[in-house]
Amino acid sequence: MNLYGLLQGLKAQAANGFSMARSGLVEETGKPYVLGLDSWKVTGTGAALGATAGTPSGAFGLTVGTFGTNSPKIAGEAASGASKTNKMRRQFALPVEYVGGGNITVRVKAQETVGAATVSTTIDMSVYKVDKAAGIGADLCATNAQDVTTAAANADFSVTPTGLVAGDVLDIEVNVVTNDTGGTVGTIVNIFDTEILLDVQG
Repeated sequence: MNLYGLLQGLKAQAANGFSMARSGLVEETGKPYVLGLDSWKVTGTGAALGATAGTPSGAFGLTVGTFGTNSPKIAGEAASGASKTNKMRRQFALPVEYVGGGNITVRVKAQETVGAATVSTTIDMSVYKVDKAAGIGADLCATNAQDVTTAAANADFSVTPTGLVAGDVLDIEVNVVTNDTGGTVGTIVNIFDTEILLDVQG
């Protein structure tokens, strides 16, 4: 086919609308999907996070901040001479463009504020596939707990993707332990951003 014929063919396709299978599109790795801070729930009750951490016991709090001045953040309980554990949970449905078996990483940007806990502050994660029936499988999070410091930084947690496909729903829990036993620091963990990174086509 000469160039003129090719151009005429493309014009005809354009007039009728192009169509292409998703499998024919370029695959992109590690594309971020924001998990809005206001989408996280109290692990034990499923209720929205309140304004104050520790209400109910072990829950994070959502601080919306002053519009135009402060961005929203999630905060844990102050640990002063003790250890505090805070948890939150949400679900995420793998989108239609997710490449089955492709990489999945859950990212949390966190920081110790007020000061460094006397012992340590760690963030951990558990991820399960919602099976839509009676049972549930094993924890899919393949990354161990990570340290949180006074410098805001990303903590990345890899999810074992074997058998996962678009449409599967992940049940995700974040667990932060702030241990100030023996001290008086009053460390508070702040979470500024949560997102999930996926391999996608389209």
